[in-house]
Amino acid sequence: MSKIKITSGDLTGVERAALKAAKQRKLETGGYCLKGKLAQDKILLDYNLEENDSDSDSKRNKRNFNESDATLILEISTVNYDNYDTIPLFGEKVKNICLGDNLEQNQDQADQIFNWIKKNNIHNLFITGPKASHNNNVDVEQIAHDFLCHYLFIKFS
Repeated sequence: MSKIKITSGDLTGVERAALKAAKQRKLETGGYCLKGKLAQDKILLDYNLEENDSDSDSKRNKRNFNESDATLILEISTVNYDNYDTIPLFGEKVKNICLGDNLEQNQDQADQIFNWIKKNNIHNLFITGPKASHNNNVDVEQIAHDFLCHYLFIKFS
């Protein structure tokens, strides 16, 4: 399978993890960030993000969703995700995966996602999920990063 572009925004948590892991695996990154190019934690690294014309999370999410081939929503079993108002939950263009806190228990999920990407000929994947601030003392960013870097993105490297 050819390389894939990982699209995400500027939120901490799953979105930041997706961009970090993609860059680590030398995959193309992009997407839209909030106006002012500031992340939730005020740290925005170089992920080829374009500044959205709004400071609204929902408008940024909709733009990333609409300009990607598909959306992967990575949920963490012990964390609430609250962006459902901006992204459809179901359909061919959306895949929801719930990860456990233990990295090894998530291996099968990577195969499911990879097969979905191949089946739907996805070349630009928007990845989103819970923010780091909605974490119930769980390291959302680390769980998502480890899963993406070690199990999913390695299939594209």
